[in-house]
Amino acid sequence: MFRQLMRFGLVSSSLVMFSACNPSETDTATDSQSNTETVASASASVAQGLSLASTAFKENEPIPIQHSCEGKDISPALAWIDLPKGTRSLTLIVDDLDSPQGNFTHWLIYNVPPEISILPEDLPRQEALSLGALQGRNSFGQIGWGGPCPPSKAPHRYIFRLYALDTMLTLEPGATRQQLDAAINGHLLGQTRLTGIYIRNKIPQ
Repeated sequence: MFRQLMRFGLVSSSLVMFSACNPSETDTATDSQSNTETVASASASVAQGLSLASTAFKENEPIPIQHSCEGKDISPALAWIDLPKGTRSLTLIVDDLDSPQGNFTHWLIYNVPPEISILPEDLPRQEALSLGALQGRNSFGQIGWGGPCPPSKAPHRYIFRLYALDTMLTLEPGATRQQLDAAINGHLLGQTRLTGIYIRNKIPQ
């Protein structure tokens, strides 16, 4: 898991260096206590609350074409760390803030178990996922991920919002955005966001 989170840039180089120099089990109790304090200190320096990242793009950088309607239209890989205490489930909502239709929803995932910290690339478009989460219906009217597909070549901002909740939602699979918004109301423990940019290459004639 440590190496997987490193791929997403969610673990600092200071923690990597410490991991490489981790002493053996034969070290003294004093050394163990010192090392524990070192880890706690290093973790505190990087852990600034719930954090979300992707191997596909960084904050305010372009989303690769393979995740759009001009490519394979596959969902990007995502990972997070530092869940708030008491988190019972996670919800992910992805919106296009620049859609001419108003706020356009591209992805709804909810009841993600708190033990899960990574969503792999190219999740299937089905209501129930093997990792235990459920997917809702996006603004395209489809289940699962619907990639960037702006109607013009103007840049669009896609906001990936991750919510930590104090409950498992009682929603059925295939919920709408309105149903999901209502269900998470009053259950928020923490949230974070990641923004990607997409500019369409060709406009259909």
